[in-house]
Amino acid sequence: MPFFYWLHEFPHDHSRCAEFALRRFAKYAALEMLELVPLRGSLEVITDPLAEHLLVLPAPGEPLALAIQALVLSWSHSPAGRRAIDQTARCIPLGYKYRSRGVVMPTRCECDQLYASRQST
Repeated sequence: MPFFYWLHEFPHDHSRCAEFALRRFAKYAALEMLELVPLRGSLEVITDPLAEHLLVLPAPGEPLALAIQALVLSWSHSPAGRRAIDQTARCIPLGYKYRSRGVVMPTRCECDQLYASRQST
């Protein structure tokens, strides 16, 4: 779920699959939110579409895309990179790690059988 514009209207940014929309979807689906963690930050948000665009270009598109991704990955493991990710992940996440738990819903067949049994009585 990449984002190209920072999160806004805290905590009511529901038009994108941001943290707030994911929490609302879970609530409506009767799911218990177990984990919701923003992943990566603004540099990764910029790098991902840049590399995708470079990949479709003729030479040197692919080597350039791979070099940029390798550079950003290497930098993200440095102390400065880690700080930058930590500072921007909450506002400009590349995506989320999301885990939830909910009730098991009956299958369509089970629902049809239940409906039919109620109609015959």
